[in-house]
Amino acid sequence: MLMFAAGCSESVAPPSAGGGIPHGALEGEYGFEINGSTFDNATSPSSVSASIRPYTNEGPGAVQLSITMDYSFPDGTRGSVNLWIPLLAPKPESFQFSDGNSLWNPKATGAVSIASAGFTDYESIPGGTLTITKLDTVHNLVSGFFQFSAYKYYPNVDLHDTIPVSKGYFNDISIDFGAFGQGTITALLNGTPFNSDTGGVEMIYTDSSFGGIELFDYGPELGNDSFISIQRIPLQTGTYVIDSITGREDSMPIIIYQSWFNPQRSASTLRQNSSGVVTITSCNVATRRISGTFQFVGVDSLGNAVTISNGKINNVLWTP
Repeated sequence: MLMFAAGCSESVAPPSAGGGIPHGALEGEYGFEINGSTFDNATSPSSVSASIRPYTNEGPGAVQLSITMDYSFPDGTRGSVNLWIPLLAPKPESFQFSDGNSLWNPKATGAVSIASAGFTDYESIPGGTLTITKLDTVHNLVSGFFQFSAYKYYPNVDLHDTIPVSKGYFNDISIDFGAFGQGTITALLNGTPFNSDTGGVEMIYTDSSFGGIELFDYGPELGNDSFISIQRIPLQTGTYVIDSITGREDSMPIIIYQSWFNPQRSASTLRQNSSGVVTITSCNVATRRISGTFQFVGVDSLGNAVTISNGKINNVLWTP
């Protein structure tokens, strides 16, 4: 069994009686114990991310909620605790854990990644519990608590090498990808409809950079095999005409089309003989909502024409 040498640290928000989310936990706070070593990002800042992906074959509202919580201990051991939670409807619910290698089922799965001398991965053992106490589809926040055990899965499978994860919780974690009510992005890609709506979940990822924002609009296929990206969008209204020369200026947006399964099908305004226009018609910095239009004409690396027309950004919420 892998043991941590790190000492325990007292959480800023001490565990509540009987487990669950600690009293006084703040927005974005999470924590857990691995083999008795305590981690809480309130005292040891680290990153957390949450996303939702659709499972349209299980019903129009079925989604999988994924949460990744990074950690690091004073001895240099670091890694992440990962949760995958099936939801037939977006609401608070309790689950048991199943084998981390199971296909879609009504149970949660979990994993622990450990990086010290190399990488070691542990997958959840059937048993353990996870409770979603809050799933706010207006503000896109999720809260809950969990505990499970996991067996060694990589670099070799060892069912006798197990580690416990206990007192786990996450409080008001922001859902950044696949959020509800995030707004919409639509376009025609070579004349074919391309939109961010997949089974009622908007497959949009946003990121702030260069004093502006970036929008990643994923395709409607279940595997999300392509995306349209508009990067470096200025946070102000205006029309921006882009080509391979002006697109290299930090103050100008970039339009990119990418196919995951065929990278040679990528195209962007950074390529020669390509051009585009982005018009921001509304930008509310206080509420972080943006609207506008876009279009693109260019070629991919194989010389095939790529045309994006009738592009619309409708009231999209961006992450600060």
